Amino acid sequence: MKLKLIAAAAAFAAAGAAHAAIALPTATGNSDLVASFYSVASNSSVYFDLGVSMSDFAAATGGASGTGIKLVWDLDAGTFQDLSAAATGLATQAINYGSVFTSFLGEVSLGDVKFDVKAGDRQYSGLQPAAGAVSLLTTSAAPTVSSTNSNLLTALTNLNTAFGFMNGDTTSSTHSDAAGANKFDEGDNAQQLAYLNAQGENIKVLPFQTAGSIANPLNMFLVSYTTGINPTAVTTYAGQWSFDSVTNQLIYATAPVPEPEAFAMLLAGLGLMGAIARRRRTQA
Repeated sequence: MKLKLIAAAAAFAAAGAAHAAIALPTATGNSDLVASFYSVASNSSVYFDLGVSMSDFAAATGGASGTGIKLVWDLDAGTFQDLSAAATGLATQAINYGSVFTSFLGEVSLGDVKFDVKAGDRQYSGLQPAAGAVSLLTTSAAPTVSSTNSNLLTALTNLNTAFGFMNGDTTSSTHSDAAGANKFDEGDNAQQLAYLNAQGENIKVLPFQTAGSIANPLNMFLVSYTTGINPTAVTTYAGQWSFDSVTNQLIYATAPVPEPEAFAMLLAGLGLMGAIARRRRTQA
């Protein structure tokens, strides 16, 4: 009996550790959503596993059609709140960010910091994926983005490598038993640090930049594989990502759901405009 309990405890611990690691685009085809903050001047960067999968986030937020969504991650407290007009049902893994962000802030100037949010799916069989089989969910300050299929596949490979570096980090890391965070700076592997910082610009190969200043919101796009030499398909999400530097909160929000009073005012305004138009026609 004792041996069975020990074996069960070991299996549970192994499962927890595997769950705590960032799910990779190639391993699951449905990676975790990861927020990254970069300071080029300070050669330092931090990464936060948001504790939700790419598909769960898409389902909860409504993708291109969501309204009234507000999701908040507190990077100091390591908490998640769903402040949407109607609860989305999105549930995160347990979160533990420790003091990683505080440590990062002690090394950088906020005016130099950029951020982005990314997730990916690069799991397929055969020589090439079918249309829509692989995709990248990413931010950008640009109003629209585009890519080639070839660049998309390379970008997803690079993202997979970056997430692997994050999982392997043992310094300034909280990826133990929860969705965690880790910091890379000059005390870490120089090659990995350089590689990770480069990911913040365009994942090395994309024709657009995924990161932008923390002072401005970022749009979100789903970039999907089509076929052959065709350009990728792009879906623009309804919400934007922003960072509140006072509260150190990362926020995804869509336009609020109009209040009933707003609908009433809109209808009244349309009715008034219609009446004016009819009167003008009568007078003419």
